[in-house]
Amino acid sequence: MKIYEKNPALGGTWFENRYPGLACDIPSHVYQYTFEHNTQWSSFFSGGPEILKYVQSVATKYKVEKYITYNSRICEAVWDEEGGKWKVKVESEGEIKSEDCDVLFSASGVLNNWKWPDIAGLGDFKGKLLHSAQWDTEWYFTNNAVDLIVGIILESRLLLLDVVLRLFRFCQRCKRPAQRSTITSAERRISVIPSEENSP
Repeated sequence: MKIYEKNPALGGTWFENRYPGLACDIPSHVYQYTFEHNTQWSSFFSGGPEILKYVQSVATKYKVEKYITYNSRICEAVWDEEGGKWKVKVESEGEIKSEDCDVLFSASGVLNNWKWPDIAGLGDFKGKLLHSAQWDTEWYFTNNAVDLIVGIILESRLLLLDVVLRLFRFCQRCKRPAQRSTITSAERRISVIPSEENSP
């Protein structure tokens, strides 16, 4: 068995996404592996770092990492009808190698192929551009004015900014964030719940 992971570490979306307020939008006790129950979740809707730690601990317990090749992306998979095998191309460190396999599982996810929105003048913006799917954890937003552009669905609470000068939110149709059992004062003050006129 071989597992190819495009990232340098396991965790999928919980490894890639690191924006402030990242959390699961369904209860923690049902967002877990059926074979590895966790009774120690810190809140009803757990945060991203806690979920990542859980996923990593399960992988460690079951010794999954010995099967994983990191920084490797599947760029092609074709079924060979005559040979009865999958022909797979794997890109790693600028090189492409070919593999054959009898059974192929795709676990690529659907939310990690992010892109910037098509907004006129976005490329001319002189300030800091951040995307929730590629958050810069080294950037501090203290005393900055922040414009938040939200897509159709807002997952959890994006941006817990209690130290910004100004926060503008642009949201076409936002879903109300899941209510965790503990909510910080910053979350209450800078909530991105849509106003009544913008609610669906």
